[in-house]
Amino acid sequence: MIKKTIILFLAVMLITIIVIPASLSLLVSRGMEPEKKPSLWEGPGVKLLINETGEIRTIPLEQYLVGVVAAEMPAVFEMDALKAQAVAARTYTLRKMQFQNDRHPEADICDDSNHCQAWLSDEAMQARWGMTGYTAYKRKIQRAVQETQGLVLIYDNQLIDPVYHSTSGPRTENSEDVWQIAVPYLRSVECIWGADSPRYQEEKRFTWEELDRLLGTSFAVLPATTLTSSNTIQTISSTATGRVKEAQVAGKIFPGTELRKILGLNSTNIKLSGNNRGLTFTTTGFGHGVGMCQYGANGQAKEGRNFAEILTYYYTGVKLMQLTGYR
Repeated sequence: MIKKTIILFLAVMLITIIVIPASLSLLVSRGMEPEKKPSLWEGPGVKLLINETGEIRTIPLEQYLVGVVAAEMPAVFEMDALKAQAVAARTYTLRKMQFQNDRHPEADICDDSNHCQAWLSDEAMQARWGMTGYTAYKRKIQRAVQETQGLVLIYDNQLIDPVYHSTSGPRTENSEDVWQIAVPYLRSVECIWGADSPRYQEEKRFTWEELDRLLGTSFAVLPATTLTSSNTIQTISSTATGRVKEAQVAGKIFPGTELRKILGLNSTNIKLSGNNRGLTFTTTGFGHGVGMCQYGANGQAKEGRNFAEILTYYYTGVKLMQLTGYR
């Protein structure tokens, strides 16, 4: 009995050590090895300045874009809106990399959305979404980046400057009405999809004393009965979409963009009302209004438009191009 047990044990060991490995080797030699997906090129290294710490990180482009999309667009948005954002952000980044930046010549781009593009690290994503949300949302954003890998926007065979904003209101803005430069692909288009934005309309109230402090005026010393919205701030000129281009405040001329910045308003699409205590600014839209409207992109995606249709709607006359070396 003991002898039979020993023989059986030796037979099992022989099969484990010799026969199974030999069989696996034969399967591999016959081409039956499990198929491996080819690795995807992640693009050039992006030198990113982290403004809070002054650190410069070099991150492969496609990895960097995951952090940009996470920071710039709500992760709950439709997949094709996220894809449109990924293409715009990729184009924006590569265009930035073509020129040295005077503000941070040692870096290609920074994480300040007022100067370049916002960006989130993995730790910041976890803090924003929690661990459960982090896993699901990051995977979703990675898919948006991967499925548009290497796609950029061009006009006249050059990378475009694909500026974007949160919420446009009824129409997007012409570039020259914000930055004095007419760009052929940054034309005003109708945008009826942004009303779902939580920043679509906002009221902001200022006392006369607050306006004096911010604008350098002297409203508070005047008789309250003489102060109205119509005789304190007058619109001198408007853009093609009805936004404030220039305003006169107590004899001073302010570009609408500067007035928005000083008062912290959501946009230059402004309506005024007031009484003897101060003024109320009602704004429609959020952001400069030029280029792609992010809430508009999501609204179009909900209606079934794909990312390419969304992008070519907001950027007039552009084409999508696949960069070589990606696939």
